[in-house]
Amino acid sequence: MILQNSTSNNVQEALEKTLRYLSRHEVTRWELRRWLRRKGYAKPVCRNVVRYCLERKYVRDAETLRWRLRKAIQKAWGRERVMWEWKRKGIPEHVVERFLDRYYPLEREIRVCRTWLKHQKNQRNLLRKLGRRGFSEACIETCWERLTDEES
Repeated sequence: MILQNSTSNNVQEALEKTLRYLSRHEVTRWELRRWLRRKGYAKPVCRNVVRYCLERKYVRDAETLRWRLRKAIQKAWGRERVMWEWKRKGIPEHVVERFLDRYYPLEREIRVCRTWLKHQKNQRNLLRKLGRRGFSEACIETCWERLTDEES
């Protein structure tokens, strides 16, 4: 395994640990870089290991984010909750926004919100619950209007 611009022992050790980590976790490049930094590796080592993993498709950001978005939708999370979770994991905000704009537009968020609302037996504090689930104000207002229109 050839990695350049760093001491080979350090890079080899980082790569071995990374491959073990990737065998158990599906992560993005940003999460991998952050994990390596927390393990104490220098920036050049981290950069080389991440590049190596990207070139060999051990790390595939788009597929990982699509898989996570499917899971978030199954949990009935709104866009804001997804954004908060992903930013917390170290994924840059501009990447998250672009991804959500493309794969989780407001119309889809509204569908997820309405589906979740239909399964709620207890109507008490629904607006607050929607906010905690990370649905945007625009989504909550639209769903609430449609829900009250259906009841009348």
